[in-house]
Amino acid sequence: MTNLAHIAQTNISNIFRQLIILRDDGFVLIENAADARMKKVNLTARGKEMVSDFIRENQRQSELKIVETIDKISEEELKVVFKVASLLSSELVGDKFTSFVMKSHKDL
Repeated sequence: MTNLAHIAQTNISNIFRQLIILRDDGFVLIENAADARMKKVNLTARGKEMVSDFIRENQRQSELKIVETIDKISEEELKVVFKVASLLSSELVGDKFTSFVMKSHKDL
């Protein structure tokens, strides 16, 4: 919960309330970890579907037109962009979040 609170820039109570709503709606599972002070949060099949749908929809309708912009960047330059973005993420948010994002995008 602490990691999620840090990423979302809010407190643990707010994170927990939102996770309970997501759990009750069938989007996530919340389990106790080996350490009783920690929780494991995983997307359900319904949650994965919702995230995938959200990504697909927002790729098509993005006001930022990021997909079209990225298409204009050469593959070599794009590698540099991702390397810098990964470094910034690790330094500003933390390695745990960066690793989570890298693993999660493969799972979707």
